[in-house]
Amino acid sequence: MIDDTTFTAARVNRAARILLEALREPCTEQDLVTTLATAAHCSPAEATAPVARLLADLTAYGWIERS
Repeated sequence: MIDDTTFTAARVNRAARILLEALREPCTEQDLVTTLATAAHCSPAEATAPVARLLADLTAYGWIERS
């Protein structure tokens, strides 16, 4: 279990850490696209479709809420 007190001590792979940090606070889909594009060293246009798929999957699993 990782929470606010153990997050910094946990060993999480880089991609998972980026996602966890990006989703820690409410953000727009475009904010997430920008964050992940920067982390992946690609353009926001290239990140848009993968981020949309990720958000669709996370919503389907009930892990996030979208408005």
